[in-house]
This record gives sequence, structure tokens and C-alpha cells, in this order.
Amino acid sequence: MRAWLCALIAALLPAAPLAGQGYLVGAELRAALEHDPGQAEVRIRYRLRPDSAGAEVRLAALPVAGVQLVEVSADVGGAGRSPLLLTRRVDGPAAGRLEGHIRLPAGTPAGSEVSLDLYYRVIAPTPVTPVPRRVELPVLAVLWIPERAVPGVFRGTVSVHPGLEIGAAFPADLGRDPGRIREDGGHEYAFDLPVAPALLAFTLRTGSAFPFLEAFLDLTAALAILLFGWVGWRRFRAEM
Repeated sequence: MRAWLCALIAALLPAAPLAGQGYLVGAELRAALEHDPGQAEVRIRYRLRPDSAGAEVRLAALPVAGVQLVEVSADVGGAGRSPLLLTRRVDGPAAGRLEGHIRLPAGTPAGSEVSLDLYYRVIAPTPVTPVPRRVELPVLAVLWIPERAVPGVFRGTVSVHPGLEIGAAFPADLGRDPGRIREDGGHEYAFDLPVAPALLAFTLRTGSAFPFLEAFLDLTAALAILLFGWVGWRRFRAEM
């Protein structure tokens, strides 16, 4: 199924980048939900291959009702973070979309790989009942076509605090497994995709703050049953 989907995406994408742009080689996203489930810190590292020196990198994020992207900054090639201005498109089919652009340094050789790190915070209104709730994290995407539309081009992780877990999710990979348990007891969920998603959406729900508690209790109960059985058998033998 995934192979069929990747082939379809590859067929729909243009065969070559627009003039003055280039290819998306790969990307990695890391999102960490804060103590307020409506807020998250996001970092995305894009690996790009421009087709010309000084290529322009166009960025866009899907509008989500009530959700803001704040403290947006960018770092090209490890030169240091600088503020990135996003504006909202007011007309056309993409009206409401957040857009921005970055010009790569003029000394960037065409065909070479360069990194672009994007940082931002996502802020959504806090509901009366924090969990369960639907969380939507817009992805600030580079509008360059993938060099190869295969699984793993866009991969990432979403971390949640101890006592919380991710339920139904889009993309589906995000909620497919129980997630890696961090040292602090929180969960980290991983995913990989052939292209950049417009957003990450999932249900955040209450989970066990002690992920091994049930297994521990089951083991304790089993040992207690064995112990009582052994004691009972000894008494039964002694009375015979």
C-alpha cells in the first residue's frame, strides 16, 4: 500500500524543480509538547540541493483555526539563527496560508547540499478540559519537490509529557506504536513519510504515568498466587 502511494506521489510531482530553486533531499522534524498541551516547540532541519547559487527557498504553512506560529527563526548552513517573517496570503486559492522565503547565500554552490533549520512555537487556545483533545501542529514546509519521493524523506518525532499519550493520528504512522519511553517517563512517537505533511494532527489523551505499573501488579499477583499455593500444598502434605 505504501509503495503504491509513493509511486502515485512520485508520478504527480513535477520532474524538475522550478528555475532558481532546487530539490528537497530530506527533512527531520522534532516537536515537543509543553506542559500546556496547546503549545509546542518545533524544530525542522531541511536538507536542500539548490540548482543555482543564491536560490530562493519558499516556505508555507497551512492555516489552522485559532493556531498561531510565533517566535519563528531560521538558520542556514549553521550560520546562526535569525528572525523569519511570515505573512498571511489574502487572496487566491491559497488565501489564509502563512508564507515566507529565504535567500540562500550567494556563495552556495549549485548542486551542493545545504541545511536549513526552522524553529517556531505553536500556540493554540487552551480548552476547559485539557485532555482528551485534538492537537494540530502546522508544518512550515519548504516548497521544493523531493529529490526522491520515498519513505524516509520526511521523518520526525513528537514528544509528550509523562501521563499523556497519542491516540488516533495523522499521518497514521505517528500513532501506530506505543512510542519510545524517555527517561522522564514521557513518550516519543516517530514517523516517516515520502513528502512533507501539511500538519501533524492527533488526539492527546491521558495515559499511565507509570507505564510498567500494570505489568508489575500482574507479576506481584502471580507470585502471591504461587506463594499461597505452595504454602497450602505444604500444609496439605503435613496433614496427610
